[in-house]
This record gives sequence, structure tokens and C-alpha cells, in this order.
Amino acid sequence: MVLGGFGELALALVVFLGSHAVAGLPGARSRLVSALGERVYLVAYSLLSLGLVGWVISAALRAPYLELWPPQSWVAYLLVGGMPIVSILWTASLIEANPFSLSFNRRAFDPQRPGLAGLVRHPLFAGMALWAAGHVLANGDLAGLLVFGPMLVLSLLGPRIARRKAARRHGAERLAQWERAMATVPLSQKLPTGRTVLYGLLLYFALLRLHGPLFGIDPAALVG
Repeated sequence: MVLGGFGELALALVVFLGSHAVAGLPGARSRLVSALGERVYLVAYSLLSLGLVGWVISAALRAPYLELWPPQSWVAYLLVGGMPIVSILWTASLIEANPFSLSFNRRAFDPQRPGLAGLVRHPLFAGMALWAAGHVLANGDLAGLLVFGPMLVLSLLGPRIARRKAARRHGAERLAQWERAMATVPLSQKLPTGRTVLYGLLLYFALLRLHGPLFGIDPAALVG
């Protein structure tokens, strides 16, 4: 096959990273938002990103196994124990208002009740960083490093890019005002909402249940 070995994985990674590079070009996002509307753009871009991530992971599963370091049993416990936090972070980015970062909730932001944004400005990227770093350690092979390494780098660069976009959207001074207001808010108002925690845990158990059928590795069996 032309795309045998690591060829398909390389192609999938180029397309995945290229889609993010194109979206980050000056004026590209604004033109797409003007043509599609912001909500449609966010949904379409998210579905495209998820589809490309699925292709990258499936290509990695078909790539040859070249071990870089031996798997460590403690990493499985770390991942299974830490993924509820990741799932809650991801859920917060979907359902809690957050003007500082990528968020699918466009309700007006209340700095007196900021939710998780009061503690974690960029929950989507924070969750991605934890998820990617954990999987780099857990896999220990070249394909795993090629898949999750770039995602880890993107998640670390994402907050800076998101902050610039937020400043253009809301104004740097307004963001600073919100942050000053949040500094005086009790911790109880900076925690994820009950709905966020509930949906995050549901997401976690769904991912735990589907991981084996989709990717051939059952995390629960590794720690059972």
C-alpha cells in the first residue's frame, strides 16, 4: 500500500495540523464566521476537528509498533484516575460561559459567578494537555508520540492564541476588569457547576466504556 507503515499517519497528522493552521490565518476565521455564522462555524469546526482526531488515532492503531520506552503500570492508574478531571474541564468548555477562551456557551459572562473560568481560564486546552501528556507516557511507542505529541504542543500554545482572540473580541481592558472582579469572588463561585460535574462524569464513564471497543485497550481492565 502507498500509505502503508507510517504513511497514513503522517498524512492524517498533516491534514489535522493544516486545518488548524488555516483556521489561524489572519482573517480566515472572520470570513468563515461572516459566511456561516459563529455558532454554525464553531459546530462545523469542532466536528471537523473531532473527525480528523479520529482519523489520526485510527491511523496510529494501524501503524507499526516501535517501542520507545516500556509501558509503566502506574501510568494506567494515573490516566484512569485523572480522566474525570479532564472530562469535567472539557464539559466546562462546552456549557459554561467563558470569555477568555474557546467556549460554546455564548451567554453573558458574570464575573461574580464565573464558574470554572474563575480558576482555569482555558479548560479545553488544560484538559487536552493532561489527556495528551498522559497518553504520551502510557503508549511509549513512536506512533503514540507522533499522535499525542503534536496535540500536547497545540494545547500548550492554545491559551496564548485564545487570549489574543478574546482581547480582539471583548477588549483587553474588559478582560482585565473581569479578572479583577473575579479575584474578590469566593472560591465557591469559581467551582464548576453541578451540571458541569454531572455531565463531565457521564462523559468520563462513556469514554471509559467505549475505549476498549474503539481503540482495543480497556483502561478499566488495566487497573482492575
